[in-house]
Amino acid sequence: MRHKKMVNGGRVKEWICINFARNVQDSAARSFCRQLADMCEISGMDFSKDPLLPPLCTRAEHVERALRAHYRDAMNILKPLGRELDLLIAILPDNNGPLR
Repeated sequence: MRHKKMVNGGRVKEWICINFARNVQDSAARSFCRQLADMCEISGMDFSKDPLLPPLCTRAEHVERALRAHYRDAMNILKPLGRELDLLIAILPDNNGPLR
């Protein structure tokens, strides 16, 4: 879909990212998120450039705990404002690495 525009692009204002891949450094995860936001905007979406919280890097063994904690942190910010989380991006381990 490169060089194409969406007719009715979606809106993603409030989003977070969790990186479960050990081989993906924090800076690379941040860069990926920034590039994704840029690509979505170029394609016609109303996509906030910055995540609500900094990307969380954690081990794949802590999936459920990390998802719950990062979501809870996001909702502690959004709920008093009457807003919801629009998107949660998960960077997964390579080669079908285990998630527990």
